[in-house]
Amino acid sequence: ADESAPLAQALASVETELAPFFARVPPPPSDPTEPRKRGKPGPFSRLPPRCQHVAISLLGSLPTLSPTTLRAAAHAVLAPDAEPSLAVRATEAVSCNMGAAPLALSVSFLATLLT
Repeated sequence: ADESAPLAQALASVETELAPFFARVPPPPSDPTEPRKRGKPGPFSRLPPRCQHVAISLLGSLPTLSPTTLRAAAHAVLAPDAEPSLAVRATEAVSCNMGAAPLALSVSFLATLLT
């Protein structure tokens, strides 16, 4: 039996709760010509910088990464008042965990942070 299975299950269930922690971001509009609605920062934005770095590092440890969580994390690390090094840390975390999300989603996340 895989001893890490309970941990993987716990981490997978945590992943679904992370998006609002980072930011509350509405899904993209179905019509691409429609303007996107602005998101609202989550509790993540009020953490001290060191805690933000630790929290964003979780993206590198989760067994799955959903579009909702990655969209919220991108919103949080690209916020005007966010430390620039947060985007770098998020890039490193997702790059080290490329199997957690479909390749197109991971590449889209990385492209968003790097442009």
